[in-house]
Amino acid sequence: MWNNFLHAGILLQATTIAYLATFLLYLASVFFRHKVVNWLCLLGLGTGVVINTIFMINRWIEAGRAPIKSRFEAMILLAWCIALTALIVELAHKVRIVSLLSSLTAFGSLLLAFVWYDSLIENLPAALQSFWFIPHVVVYFLGYAAAAVSFFSAVLTLFFPHPRRLQKNNLLGQEYLDFDGYTYHLIVFSFVMLTLGLVMGALWAKDAWGTYWAWDPKENWALISFFVYGLYLHFRKIKGWKGKPATWFAILGFVAIIITFLGVNYLPTAQESVHTYLD
Repeated sequence: MWNNFLHAGILLQATTIAYLATFLLYLASVFFRHKVVNWLCLLGLGTGVVINTIFMINRWIEAGRAPIKSRFEAMILLAWCIALTALIVELAHKVRIVSLLSSLTAFGSLLLAFVWYDSLIENLPAALQSFWFIPHVVVYFLGYAAAAVSFFSAVLTLFFPHPRRLQKNNLLGQEYLDFDGYTYHLIVFSFVMLTLGLVMGALWAKDAWGTYWAWDPKENWALISFFVYGLYLHFRKIKGWKGKPATWFAILGFVAIIITFLGVNYLPTAQESVHTYLD
């Protein structure tokens, strides 16, 4: 992995360092509660997103296609989506602990990218040369990113279940905290993206394989993730299911997302999957 990092090029190296530095800055803000440190945290996160964006644009130009074909490229896109989502939440609500966990996750995503590093740029196989390829993948990854950030917020909801006001310069947030509310809004967005991804995937499957649904392991787990988040949104409105019971469904939903994205490749049924293009 270290050798891959050294050969990855300055843009990807800078992106990785930016996310790591951002995590360390957020960690430092636990001990140095100063406005300057807070601004440096935000600057680091924004810088990581910008350099990540430039890398993907550069890769797109070099490849002549969207850089979302391989596992290496997918993890870079995931890091960008998570960091961007965290940046939006940070700007809107100033909840630094969510950004701390998100920047660490973005950094971890890039570490996995180096594990699966691929300097060769391959052409898309025929099945991926479709109008649906880019929108299907992008909406799913935005949904995955929102799910990841909602997971952090959901875990924090277990410890801080009720909205509260805190003193400024606290790591948890500068003003008003409502982790349950943050989780809900992030999952609403994620659920919309997962819904769009399912619909686009079905239309694409009809074009490619002649059927809207093949009961493929990847498709099945995507559907499970969709239903778990749907149950969360439903239960959250029911008396007796609000609070911790619904929050556990939010956490379970992210577990299903992890299995859908990565875990399904290690299931016994993985060899039966028609979604074998990420390598």
